Amino acid sequence: VKQYYVTNSHEAIIDEDVFNLVQVELQRRSSMRRGLRNSSPFCTKLVCGDCGSFYGHKIFHAKEKHSKDVWYCNRRYQGSNNCSTPILAEDDLVRYYLQALSKLLANKNRCISACNAQMDKADALDKMRMKREKAEAALAKDMAKIQALVRENAYISQDQQVYRMRFEEMSKQVEQQKAEISELQEQELRLIGVREKLSRFINALESIDAEPVFNPTAWNCFIERVLIKQKSLIFEFKNGENVEIKI
Repeated sequence: VKQYYVTNSHEAIIDEDVFNLVQVELQRRSSMRRGLRNSSPFCTKLVCGDCGSFYGHKIFHAKEKHSKDVWYCNRRYQGSNNCSTPILAEDDLVRYYLQALSKLLANKNRCISACNAQMDKADALDKMRMKREKAEAALAKDMAKIQALVRENAYISQDQQVYRMRFEEMSKQVEQQKAEISELQEQELRLIGVREKLSRFINALESIDAEPVFNPTAWNCFIERVLIKQKSLIFEFKNGENVEIKI
């Protein structure tokens, strides 16, 4: 006999929004597990415009015993078709980033207003959650019917062929409901991720009241990724805006 499980059967140990945010972060990290071995804020943010691979960190050692932190495409020296995207010194990356951030800050109030407008659509999350909870309640009822059917078959003699047909039909319906709930959960997680991303973006933007300086925490709040081309860097900010800096 198949086993089924019901959500909301007891009081939650942690807040549901906190749990969902953790799931969002776990999904993000699972897609880039290898890159997260490096603790640099640039890790998994710099993308080669030629092949789409991440940029990796290296240290160049000069004869004068001075070292230099640089980043270049992880596939730059693999095979015969090497990427033509540039090797970038970490100091230059910071400088280009601050240039892009300054351009964004020139329209700071407009950016914040646009983000707040997106945040005001939070009722979409509530509607999604209500739809998911309604589907879970329906699932719980159908699971209870299956359990009652199994108990009835255990104690009352009946046509086993008819019983199996009823059981399989009800089980099929339950599986369809579970698939629908799973899709609703994924949509809910995506909405939560967007809401949290915009909230952190707004807070980081509002905290800047002078000439911007590099801060790893702010960098992670602002930057979705940086697409590196031969002669320019495209900074993709988490509010959806792109700023191109020529190099």
